Amino acid sequence: MAGSVADIDRYDCLYISPHAGDAPLSCAARMRSELGRELRVLVVTLFDPPAAPSRLAGALVSEGAAADHVSLGLPEASHRDPSHGSFRSALYARHPADDACVDGAARLLDEVGQRTRARHVYLPLGVGGHIDHRLAHEAGLRVYQSATGRDVFLYEERPYAFVPGAVWVRLGELGAWLPPAAQDVPDGSTLARFMLGVSRAPYLRTRAGWSERLGCARLAARQWRQARAWRPQKALGPRLQPVLHEPTAAHEADTLRAAASGPCGVGAQVERLGAAYGRSIGGDQRSERYWLVLPQRDDGRLVPSMAEAFAPVA
Repeated sequence: MAGSVADIDRYDCLYISPHAGDAPLSCAARMRSELGRELRVLVVTLFDPPAAPSRLAGALVSEGAAADHVSLGLPEASHRDPSHGSFRSALYARHPADDACVDGAARLLDEVGQRTRARHVYLPLGVGGHIDHRLAHEAGLRVYQSATGRDVFLYEERPYAFVPGAVWVRLGELGAWLPPAAQDVPDGSTLARFMLGVSRAPYLRTRAGWSERLGCARLAARQWRQARAWRPQKALGPRLQPVLHEPTAAHEADTLRAAASGPCGVGAQVERLGAAYGRSIGGDQRSERYWLVLPQRDDGRLVPSMAEAFAPVA
């Protein structure tokens, strides 16, 4: 670790990003909305070279305000274990070094949480299965799920979420419990649509060869079949409420997404897929969906959420 955590102070909103571009690409509209309301926003990158807190080259800007960024400098997948150099391994495998990494990430995130005292925390859902995203999800939930006085949201990582059924498969993998009103929210896509989406996914087409893509396809099919057993209203996993953020201005997310360089970059294809996805979840082309982690009382009843800035999805 580079001692950058010691320089962090109070923030209103905290985004945990597996890599530098993940949160800005996935949460652009929400970030800009918060900055426009003069909230202090911090993006914490887990798996990137260490750096002191700094402005993200003016990328995360709204109404003269900018989000701050700090990198914790944890080793990326291929640096923890050489076998993760294969995209197939990074998406579907897990090694002992990854378990140790979760423990280290959780300790750092715990300190970040104590220093920021952020009321709103955003964690990756882990859509797509990349090991760095899964570890960021696990470490974040371990630290923030039971904390009082803050709302914890899971964001759908782009472009992984654009694959039809990918969010549904991830929620099933987690065994997530959903309220009855949200029973139609998950995209219970067919296997054929899911497999076609995986084969056309920008991050695989640009990073993996044909043999590796075929291997990923076989594993993805098995993952989809396993998720079919998921029953949202009977599950025992995390209790989640879907909420939709709809930009109030047409340009709200454009600057952020254009500047974010996610795992496959941001090109015309990704922008087109993002527009279609926004409409598919019940909003417009710039809408984003989040999953509010619902806390529980000792008697099992839900504690009312403080997330008044969001409107629940009907």
